[in-house]
Amino acid sequence: MTGDPARGETRGRIWAEALGFWALSAVSIRLAVQMSLSDDWVAVVKSLALVYLPLAWILATRRDLERFGINARNLGASLKVFALVSAVTLIPFWVGNHLWETLALHHAWRRLSPPPGMTGLVVGELLAVAFPEETFYRGYLQTRLEQVLPSRWEIFGGKVGWALPVTSVIFVAGHLVVRPAPWELGIFFPSLVFGWLRTRTDSLVAPVLYHALCNVSMLILQRSYG
Repeated sequence: MTGDPARGETRGRIWAEALGFWALSAVSIRLAVQMSLSDDWVAVVKSLALVYLPLAWILATRRDLERFGINARNLGASLKVFALVSAVTLIPFWVGNHLWETLALHHAWRRLSPPPGMTGLVVGELLAVAFPEETFYRGYLQTRLEQVLPSRWEIFGGKVGWALPVTSVIFVAGHLVVRPAPWELGIFFPSLVFGWLRTRTDSLVAPVLYHALCNVSMLILQRSYG
């Protein structure tokens, strides 16, 4: 693939481009939701804004797709990291959620209650939610911001810098633009894990899988108490 030639880009130009693309994508998706389009059409708009927009820019500027995490390089290692992080983070979260639901909110545990059409739900979360969002935020945006906010520290094998939390703040802002709700602020924390997975594996495979697993887990837990 074609590598990135020296372009002499300024920090201001990178910021303007990145935030401009973010604003365009967030407003487009908000308009689709506000116009009460069907879920299928919202998914189309989301794909155009979060997948095809950055991909078109990458290809038009002759940059290397692999640099933006669009690769299956070291697939086995990515799957191992995904499995380990899932076990380390989600099991304590499920326990904490159970204590919160039963002790703080006094909700009764019923049983694990997957939503109807579980297979379709998982596929939808992977292809219509996790993949577009990770392609834009961890693939395009985090990679671009690392050019102006370079990695300074290593955490469990992943090189991180201020681009990681800044991307997560913008990720939260994107959700608030589309569907304003206080609970959206909480996605800042899993977003940090998505971003770390991106840097740790140098691929979008692990963050896409972990993102989808988090979403499906929350949908199941929401139906399991009452």
